Amino acid sequence: YVSAFGNAGSRMGLVEVRDKGRTWRPLRQGLEEPATHRDHFEITVDPKDERTLYAVTRGKIFRTTNAGGAFEHVGAGTITFSTDRSQSRSWIAGVAVDPSNSKRILAGTLTRGFYGGVFESKDGAKSWTQIAGTGDTKHLADSGLGADAWPISLDRTDKYVLVGGTTGSAWLSEDRGLRFKLT
Repeated sequence: YVSAFGNAGSRMGLVEVRDKGRTWRPLRQGLEEPATHRDHFEITVDPKDERTLYAVTRGKIFRTTNAGGAFEHVGAGTITFSTDRSQSRSWIAGVAVDPSNSKRILAGTLTRGFYGGVFESKDGAKSWTQIAGTGDTKHLADSGLGADAWPISLDRTDKYVLVGGTTGSAWLSEDRGLRFKLT
């Protein structure tokens, strides 16, 4: 699977390549059409089921369970608000699937002037809860993580979460993403 730049008719958006690059098959059913020829898809494959993959574009999460045959939007619940609460939108930059439990998915944001952080789904992307970052609640303020929380890396023991930030920083959580400290 590749996020490819190009023109509207050729290799634009999310594509599948199975024959060493000779044939590029666009995967578009259920995905929003790219707004420009430079739209990017952040792709994550479920480590336990290669037919399930997540594609994030323009802040929204999409999932397929049939190797790209059809996608559905699964990011409801990941909307963030501007710091003055006058606007809302999705700022998801990508997702990480827990290697020990495919139903647990973490989504991280990269924002400008909006709250953000890490969202967690425990039911395979059916519902989401913000577990760390910035926002109006005490548990978010106590998390120690800012609004920029991508990329995310999970270890196989299901204990540690490592999050990168836009300023070259790295944040470590030893409690599955609830509290972070700068490393």
